[in-house]
Amino acid sequence: MTIPVAAFADDPEPDPSEYLDNPAKNYVKDQARWEARQEIREANDRAQQAAQERTREAETTRLQQHWRTREQTVKSKYADFEKVAYAPTAIPQGSMIDNFIIESAAGLDVLYHLQKHRPELDAMLALPIFDPDTNRYPQLEALSLLAQRLSPSRAQAVSTGSAAPLPMTRPRPPNPVRTGPMSAGDEIPGDDASIADHERHWNQKRRP
Repeated sequence: MTIPVAAFADDPEPDPSEYLDNPAKNYVKDQARWEARQEIREANDRAQQAAQERTREAETTRLQQHWRTREQTVKSKYADFEKVAYAPTAIPQGSMIDNFIIESAAGLDVLYHLQKHRPELDAMLALPIFDPDTNRYPQLEALSLLAQRLSPSRAQAVSTGSAAPLPMTRPRPPNPVRTGPMSAGDEIPGDDASIADHERHWNQKRRP
């Protein structure tokens, strides 16, 4: 719990020189009060840092459990999963593809597929996060389509004939752009979310 107090920038330490020509002002008392407020500010900072650390630890634990649960499933599907998925990769850490793999329910299927089909991974990496000419998110759209195609429920529906397979067209690779690191606290919309939901999520990421 933090105690409301003025920010340091709005509450400078008393200047002794300002008290020389004003006997009515008591420097000792004002300095003591300022030091008390400063201690509160420092305690608030420590409490905020501790809360942020607890949040980071909880998020790390959640992601680890989420990963282990999905890993057990995909290992039963792909006998060579560890050999393929955990081999050296061209996927940049912290990129959209990396975060999609971490958060998406079909993320490990996507990882395995891209690791096993390097030309498709290269084409995915060449897609921009945002295309201002079309106001679309080509890389995210390609990832979402791939995740839908690889998701267990979709694959089962296709195998039973209750759903048609999604087209396996590869998007036209535009000029490559660098993808910067992203924060790990915000959860990516699931595979069943709409493109609009994904666009809102990544548009927020792009705001300065």
